[in-house]
Amino acid sequence: TDIVIETATELASLLEDRALVRGSAAAPTVIRSGLNKPVRVEKALALSGLQHVRLQGMIFAAAVEVQDCENLTITSCVLTEPVTFTDCPGLRLVGNTWDHATLTLVSCPTALLRNNMFLSHSWTSDQPTDSDYNLYSTQLPAATEPNSVCGDPLLVPGHYFTNDANSPL
Repeated sequence: TDIVIETATELASLLEDRALVRGSAAAPTVIRSGLNKPVRVEKALALSGLQHVRLQGMIFAAAVEVQDCENLTITSCVLTEPVTFTDCPGLRLVGNTWDHATLTLVSCPTALLRNNMFLSHSWTSDQPTDSDYNLYSTQLPAATEPNSVCGDPLLVPGHYFTNDANSPL
């Protein structure tokens, strides 16, 4: 199921209806902003109980607390406030921009972090995490992941990258 949303209010309503957004391993539910029309979420968000859901192309400008979600994917999003994931097996964080957002993973076995940009804070996890191919700001300690780098992404202020609707992630 591919659901395109236009407002943060639509996102909040969708996430309340667990039956509507429950995906499967073979057919995850994708909730995304329209191409070049990112939805900006400015109120704190608490998510729980989601299964096989992908959130894509949103700007989270408020704290996000996620717990008890299975096979949740966050991709092509911008996060500017603290984000905490608790008890989220199969978590995938791919292609996001972490701009002044701290990321904390608690009891998230098999979590995957790929192709993210960490501009001012790194992340912490209480379990081994499959993390690589990330970019860390030069203000952060040197990357210890084999294929990650420290550098300046040379972003244009006020603009962020968002995947198109056909992205396989």
